[in-house]
Amino acid sequence: MTTAVEQQLIDAQTMETWESTTSGRVWLQTTTYTRHGQPLVKDISVGPNKVGAKIKISTADREMNQEQVADERNDPFRNGLLVRVDKDQQQDPATQSSEAIPAKDLLAIFGKNGNAFHAAVNKLGEVPLRRLRAMADEIDATAKQVEYLDDRIQTYRNARSQEDAVFDLSGERRPDLEHPRNEPRE
Repeated sequence: MTTAVEQQLIDAQTMETWESTTSGRVWLQTTTYTRHGQPLVKDISVGPNKVGAKIKISTADREMNQEQVADERNDPFRNGLLVRVDKDQQQDPATQSSEAIPAKDLLAIFGKNGNAFHAAVNKLGEVPLRRLRAMADEIDATAKQVEYLDDRIQTYRNARSQEDAVFDLSGERRPDLEHPRNEPRE
């Protein structure tokens, strides 16, 4: 068994630096050790309104957080909410993702016009698309670019509402079952 000091040295050698790309709050769990070497799990958060804030966590803590995510779309290390800055994120199979796009690459999309802009935006997933839309307000993007981004975001909303729809056994949609706050059936 390793001592608390040895464990902290091991963790320090495997630290990763991640940057927040959202103005929302991202919660993570990290492990610290008592002076007796007993692990303590501690909740930490990044945000709100801290776009660009950096956080250092150990590889073991990142893996622990990734194991707790039920759906891969909600993994902040893969969906673009956190982007690795100390090393290329795409080289690690546990963190590589098409959603994790650095801000400078997203800003370069605004330099494209017409079909090139549309093609670049169409390749983006929902999280980078929302980040791009937030950047559009900050850099005064053209009205056509903002309108196109809003339309693309709306397609994600429509697709999600279709996924969440509840159907009965005959295949007919049951709107009364879609939301828990609906009136109880009689």
